[in-house]
Amino acid sequence: MHNVVMNFRKAIEMRKLVLTLLLFFVIIEWSFSQKTDSILDSNIVVISTGTVRPSFFNHELSYLADLPTLLPEYRKNGLAFTASFHQNSNSLPLGFVMKFLAKGEINTAYKDRITSFPGKRIRYEDELKAGLSYQHYFSKNKVVFYASYFHRNMRYADITKDALNLVLYGNKMYEDKTASLSNMNFENLMYNQFSLGIGKQEGKLFAAVNLSFLQGFMDNQLRTTNAGIYTAPYGEYIDAKYGFTYNQANEGASPFFGLKGAGFSGDVHVGYQFEKGLLQFDVQDLGLIMWGKESINYGKDTAIHFEGVVIDNILKINSSSFGRLNVDSIVKDVAAEKTNRQYNTYLPATLSLSFSHRLKTKTVGIQMNYGIQTRWLSNYYVMAYVKSNFLFQNGLVTSVSISGGGYSLFNLGAEIGYTTRHINFMFGTHNLLGLVAPNHYPSSSLNLRLQYSF
Repeated sequence: MHNVVMNFRKAIEMRKLVLTLLLFFVIIEWSFSQKTDSILDSNIVVISTGTVRPSFFNHELSYLADLPTLLPEYRKNGLAFTASFHQNSNSLPLGFVMKFLAKGEINTAYKDRITSFPGKRIRYEDELKAGLSYQHYFSKNKVVFYASYFHRNMRYADITKDALNLVLYGNKMYEDKTASLSNMNFENLMYNQFSLGIGKQEGKLFAAVNLSFLQGFMDNQLRTTNAGIYTAPYGEYIDAKYGFTYNQANEGASPFFGLKGAGFSGDVHVGYQFEKGLLQFDVQDLGLIMWGKESINYGKDTAIHFEGVVIDNILKINSSSFGRLNVDSIVKDVAAEKTNRQYNTYLPATLSLSFSHRLKTKTVGIQMNYGIQTRWLSNYYVMAYVKSNFLFQNGLVTSVSISGGGYSLFNLGAEIGYTTRHINFMFGTHNLLGLVAPNHYPSSSLNLRLQYSF
C-alpha cells in the first residue's frame, strides 16, 4: 500500500506534534490553567445633605455597586469588606470558561454557538478581587484617611478567532488557507495591593489620592507579532511562521506573599458639588509591577515546514509507527531557549467621568447616576452607563442599571442592600443576563459589600 501522509487534523486528534497546540495551548492553557463586565473598582463620592461626601477608595463605580448610605453626617471610622468578580468578553461566556477550566464536555453545538459571535478577534477579561478597607474622618480639618488591603487576580486576552477555531475544531477548515495568529496578547496576573490614601474637602470641592504598594507573586505574559499557519490542500503539509515573547514570573506555585515582583500604583479622585448634582473624575490603577531578574523568558521569530507522519502500512498502525518522529527535534525548532531577565507588567488603568443628582420624592429617595469610562486594554471601547438607586425609609436600598461598551454591547444590573446608622450591606450584579444564562451571554459579575461605621 502506498505511504500515507497523515494530515495535520489527525495529528491534532492524536495529540502528536500538533503545531497548533504548541502555539495555541501556550495561549489558552497558560491563560486558564493558573487558577475576573470590564470595570475596575473606583472611589465613589455620593450626594448627602448638600455636601460632597468621600467614601472608601477601591470600591466599584456608583453604577456598579457600593450603594450610597446617605447618612446625614460622617461617622468617624468605617471598616468595610468588599468582594467582587467580573468577567467580560465579546464572545466567551462564563459557562464556556468554566467548562474549559474543569475540562468538561464542549460539544459541537456549543462550539458553534461560541464561534458564531461576529468579528475576527476574541477579547476577554476577568478579575477576582477581595479585601478590607478602613477609613478615618478628621472632622476638624475635613480630612479623610484611607488604608486598605486587596488581593487581586486578573486575566485579559486579545486573540484571533482563527486561534480559537484551531483549538476547537482543528485545521481542516483552513485547507489551502492561512489561519491568522498575529498581534495576540494575553496576561494572567496575581498580586496583593497595600494602599494608603488621603482626601481633603475645601468648600464644594473634594480631592483625594491613593498610593499602593503592589506585591506580585504570579504572572504569565504572552505576545505574538506576525504569525500564521498555512495548511496545504488535503493536509499534505503545513507552513507556520510566528514571532512571540513569553514571560513568566516563576515556575510552579508561588507563595501567597512571595515577592516575585514589586510595583506601585496610584489613584486620583476629584469631586465637585454643584447646586443640582455632583461631578466626579477618577483615574485608577495607574502603575506597573516589575518582575525580578529570576523571571523566565522565551522568545522566537521563525518559520517552519511540517510534512506530517509517514506510515508504511495503514492497516498496521501502532505506537511504534510514531517512534521515528523526533519530537525533541520539532520542539527545538518551534520553541525558544529559556532565559532569565526582568520584565514589566503595566496595569490596565481606568479613567471615568460621572454625574449624580437626587430626584425629589416624598416617600423614596432616588439618586440618578450617569457616566462614561474607558480602560487601558487592547481594543477596549468607551463604556456608558445609567444607574438608579432607590432608598426607602425602612433602610432598604435597591438599584437597577444599564450599560454598554467595553467588550460587551449591553449589560443589565440589579442590586439590593440595607443601610442603618452603622451598617451598609449590598449584594448584586451589573451583568444579570450573564448570571441567568451563563452559557449564552458573554458577561457576568457579582459584588458583595459589608461596611460598619462607628
